Amino acid sequence: MMYNNYIKKISDRFESRFNEIDPEWNFDIGNEFEVELATLIDELLPDKFGVCRGFVTPMNGLAKGDDIIIYDKMNAPLVKPPNSQKFARKEYVPLEATYAYIEAKNTIELKNKNANTYIGKAIKQVADIKKLKRRSKPLSEIVRGADIQLLNLKNKIGKPKTLNPMFTAIIGRGVRINGKLETDIIKIKENLPDNTGDYGPDLIILGPNISLAPFYIDEQKTSKTFGINYESPFCIDDRHEMIVYQMTKMAYGFGLCSLLYALDYIKLDNMPWNQVLGETFKVASSVKES
Repeated sequence: MMYNNYIKKISDRFESRFNEIDPEWNFDIGNEFEVELATLIDELLPDKFGVCRGFVTPMNGLAKGDDIIIYDKMNAPLVKPPNSQKFARKEYVPLEATYAYIEAKNTIELKNKNANTYIGKAIKQVADIKKLKRRSKPLSEIVRGADIQLLNLKNKIGKPKTLNPMFTAIIGRGVRINGKLETDIIKIKENLPDNTGDYGPDLIILGPNISLAPFYIDEQKTSKTFGINYESPFCIDDRHEMIVYQMTKMAYGFGLCSLLYALDYIKLDNMPWNQVLGETFKVASSVKES
C-alpha cells in the first residue's frame, strides 16, 4: 500500500478512538459520535482548515445543517469556546467560507423512515446544504482577483465546473435495517436508496468496511475508471454512479483522504467583507462636530 499503508493507518486510528469511548458512552443516544468524529478530523486536517459543529449560513437566508463543517479559519475565524469544550457549542459558519459539510450518524437506518437516523433524512440534510446559493468561482479565476478567460480552460472528467464547489459526505459507524444491526454488504447494498438525487452526497461511509464513492464514465461512455485512477471525489451531473465498495478496515481512511482530495481542489471565493461592513454602516450613527 502507498505511503507505508497511509489509508490503513488512518482507518486504524479512527477505529481505535471509537472503540476507546464505547465503554463510557452509549453511541445511540446523544451527539458523542459526532463530537468524536469532529475531533479526529480536526486533528488530522492541515491547520488552515477549521472544524466545528453547526450550521452553514448564507448572507441572506436560513441556515442549514447541524453537523460537522469544514471551513476557512484564516478568512472567517469563529469565536469559539476553549479547546476543552471545542465542539460543545454549535456555530454559524458563513456559506462563503465553507469547504465541506458532513452528516455524522453512529448507526444509519436504511429502511425505517421514521427513525431519526434514516439515511433519507441525512441525504436531505446534505441536499439542503448543496442547494444554498453562493457566487460560483469560474475556472478562469485561478488567481485571486484576476479572471484569465483567454486561456480557454477545460476541466477533466469528474471535476466541478467551478473552483468553489461544496463537498458533502455522510459518515456512519454502523448500519441498521429496520432497527437490526447489519454487516452483510450484499444486504446493505440491496437496501440502499436507488438514487441520491441531483444534490446527493459525494461520499458515504458505512462503518470501517463499506464506502460509496463516485465512479466515472469516460467521454465515449465505453468504460469506467476507479482505483489507481480515481478521477474525482465529487459527484458531477449524470456522468457518475455511486458505487458500493467493500474496503476491509480501510473505509474511514478512504473517507478522510477523499475529503483531503476535495479540499485540495476547492478554492473558495473572497469573503464579502465590503457588504458585511457596509451593512454595519446602515445601522451606525455618524458622529458630527458640534
